[in-house]
Amino acid sequence: MALPPPLPVADIAHAETLRAESELSTLAMLYAVMAGLQCLMLLLVAGLLAYGVHREAELNAVGQSPDQAQAGVVAIVLLSMLLAFGLVSLILKVLTARALRQRRRLLLCNATAVVTCLGFPLGTALGVWTLLVLQRPAAIALFRKA
Repeated sequence: MALPPPLPVADIAHAETLRAESELSTLAMLYAVMAGLQCLMLLLVAGLLAYGVHREAELNAVGQSPDQAQAGVVAIVLLSMLLAFGLVSLILKVLTARALRQRRRLLLCNATAVVTCLGFPLGTALGVWTLLVLQRPAAIALFRKA
């Protein structure tokens, strides 16, 4: 069986551009989906934090030992930190989804991809794929055109 003739260079460049456009659109959609999932997770964390603050206030009114009070404060602080990090990550994902659709802010997209890698396993896959796509010359050219 004979191999087909090689594609002309212009067609290869055009094919790479089309591939980059398709992958950037897919990444934008996936970042929006991840932002939605993260929003649900943040609602759960906010609910746990509200319950913890309410429960701690009840226990302090009744009178609790210093060790129990310290454990409650530690839990509230940790949940607050988790909520703050989650909100920052959520905002980054929403901004990145917009930036990928508009083909702007390449540095923001790269930074968000690195932060997204911390969310194992889906975030890691999305972050690594984003970094791989954004390193390609065709994708960089799309960001420069916009």
